[in-house]
Amino acid sequence: MALPPRRADGALPAGEHHISDLDEIRATFPATSARRQSLETELARMVEAIRRLALGTELVIDGSYITGKLDPSDIDLALLSSGATESESCVNWERKVLIWLRWTFSSK
Repeated sequence: MALPPRRADGALPAGEHHISDLDEIRATFPATSARRQSLETELARMVEAIRRLALGTELVIDGSYITGKLDPSDIDLALLSSGATESESCVNWERKVLIWLRWTFSSK
């Protein structure tokens, strides 16, 4: 489902909006500055890692990144999980993230 048109101030209308991929965010909030390009690249890397490592079920994106601000300072995120117990999630996350970090830094 496409995001609704932005308001005059550059933000989305109030409410909860669902997307299926980052292309919908890119279309609504294009990377029109070096800062936005950098944030978009890092967001894409994070989404890919979350998917590959099965770390969550939904990602909530908020803050100035999803407004008309030319140079947002960051992207506010919340990762929602499947409801596994905290200890199960921590052990799973730790193992997967350590493997990912080793791979990421050893491949540079």
